[in-house]
Amino acid sequence: MGATTFVALCGPPEAAALLAELSGREAPGRIVNGQAGELDQVVRAWRGWGTLAGTGFRGPSWSGGWLVQLQDSSATGDHRFGIVRGMDQQAIVLHWIAT
Repeated sequence: MGATTFVALCGPPEAAALLAELSGREAPGRIVNGQAGELDQVVRAWRGWGTLAGTGFRGPSWSGGWLVQLQDSSATGDHRFGIVRGMDQQAIVLHWIAT
């Protein structure tokens, strides 16, 4: 609906580390890939927030989460990233789109 859906503070490193510390939650070390159902190792993580809303973007609110860099794919060597919301460590893994 044209609104921001996820924001993460990636730098400067000192600010990102302080924000993660102030959140009171540790970054996930491993996540469950929500699409594949497989475990993935987290290489780095940045604290962030995502917009949650009902149908038609009604009642939007913010929820804490993490932008995570996952271990590179052994098949392609591609860098992989995901978004983790909530405490269940299930992630939405982002995919590169070729243009």
